[in-house]
Amino acid sequence: MTVKIHGLPISSNVVGPLMLAREAGVGELVPCNLRAGAHKSEDYLNNVHAYGQIPGMTDDDGKVKMGESTAILRREAAAARGLLAKSLRGV
Repeated sequence: MTVKIHGLPISSNVVGPLMLAREAGVGELVPCNLRAGAHKSEDYLNNVHAYGQIPGMTDDDGKVKMGESTAILRREAAAARGLLAKSLRGV
């Protein structure tokens, strides 16, 4: 599973999901230009977050679209549980 976190790296709501996705090795940031209104574009509203907010998360096949950082974190944690457990064993 690969996820894309849509947002800005300076947003406190984006940082948590992005850190977990990167730590688990399953995600990346897709910058969203708020000043240009990218989060209100028809493409963003239809394919990422229906309410036009950040963060938004999509999976690699486009079947999963979510918003709200806590919901994204819970889904990522559940999906990456085994990956994170393996990486933390060496700590």
